[in-house]
Amino acid sequence: MVRLFVRAWVAEGAVLECGVQDVDAAVHEVDEGCGMTFSRRASAVFAAATATCDRMPPHLRNMALLPCSIPGAIFRHVTQGEEVDVTGLADLLLSDHFRSEILGKRVTHIPGFKERTGDLFGWRDLDDALSTHRFTHPRLRLSKDGRIIPPENYATKVDPETGSLHLSPADLYRELRGGSMLVLDEVEDFHSRVRAVVRMLQRGLGERVVVNAYASLVETEGFDLHWDDHDVIVLHITGAKLWKIYGVARQWPMRRDRIPNSIPPDREPQFIEVSAGDILHVPRGHWHHVRAVETPSLHLTIGVTRPTGHDFLAWSVDQLLDEERVRQDLPRYQQEKEKEEYLELLKEKLLERIDLAGLQEYLRHRDAVADPERHVNLEAGVLTSLEQLSPSCRLRWLAPRARVSRVADGVQLLAAGSVWTFADPAGEILDYLLSSPAPSLRDVYSALGSQTALDVVASFALELCRAGLLTIDPSVTAHAELD
Repeated sequence: MVRLFVRAWVAEGAVLECGVQDVDAAVHEVDEGCGMTFSRRASAVFAAATATCDRMPPHLRNMALLPCSIPGAIFRHVTQGEEVDVTGLADLLLSDHFRSEILGKRVTHIPGFKERTGDLFGWRDLDDALSTHRFTHPRLRLSKDGRIIPPENYATKVDPETGSLHLSPADLYRELRGGSMLVLDEVEDFHSRVRAVVRMLQRGLGERVVVNAYASLVETEGFDLHWDDHDVIVLHITGAKLWKIYGVARQWPMRRDRIPNSIPPDREPQFIEVSAGDILHVPRGHWHHVRAVETPSLHLTIGVTRPTGHDFLAWSVDQLLDEERVRQDLPRYQQEKEKEEYLELLKEKLLERIDLAGLQEYLRHRDAVADPERHVNLEAGVLTSLEQLSPSCRLRWLAPRARVSRVADGVQLLAAGSVWTFADPAGEILDYLLSSPAPSLRDVYSALGSQTALDVVASFALELCRAGLLTIDPSVTAHAELD
């Protein structure tokens, strides 16, 4: 067993930068005057954790340092033999222009990008989900004119303990024809192509991303005038919706706020009709109202939740618990001079945390504790030895916000709340796994230029699989020779 205790600053990890051509010409930027500003994504990584690495192949412990390089961004997802290409969306949504000039700053309409969204999600996908899954309420819900429709109106049974719905298709059709809008949250949980987009955005933006679906069969207004506490990227699939956007009433509103953001701004709205293949970005806090005007209408919303200054300050205060005087009782009954001295000490300690290094540490911490993708692969669960693997086994990375960095004693991997330290050659393997869709063992071995033996790559993959960071899909199952 090798027990590694790590408490160290880590160099910045590689950043995926995807170029996009002619974005400026295609993007219609709306209402620059009431746009909102977010700082650009930090790409650093953080670690301060204990990791236990047993059964590590000795080949990975004492080899020469290899250069750190992540190949050009490759965003594809392979599932059951099907390759899903989401590079078009990556080119747009992870471009420097979109991340630095649009995301979180201004309402932006990008028409005619169907070739970039492709056949990402459609009516048949929604039908299959509703037919084969028993969703809970309110994850699956109907809304009409700002009112949530009771689930009993379209379900034959609602489980009182779990909230799971036994849908009645006839009643569901009736409600939708009567003007209700169907909302289904977290589509990525059951749809592989949408999950590929979420993985791509989490990796490229370093933030929490979820996708919801909205479907209307007739012209309708599902929600009242409202605002969202996260940035929204709309991918319109079919039909058309008219968006009325009023801007912000309170800058940077939060759900948990001292002053409720309950009164919309008193101004004329902007009207934006969004059709099939269009993309629309609405920053956090912008009041808006949406009506289906060409039906049937279906769109996905990508919600991107990013940290605020309040989040950073709250985390910084928690880090001060290491300070004895911070844990001390307040000097309630002491003289004024003692109180002033104590307050000066608190300010001094807090200001030591509130600097660029502290901000970078916080952002690294967020990446380090981000949850890996939920993916169950029972075949991988019984893999325990090299003899069970073949060179054609597919490797699928499950922690899109994981970061790899080179340190003095090797390579550090930060993912799922832990830090692992490996020997230098592991960095090349990790770089390839994080930037490739679903390579085989032989693909990884070939990419390394035969510098690392195939059985070493396989042993390392097994370790990552046991840690929950990787899943192995054995396309050829039994006892293939690894040579």
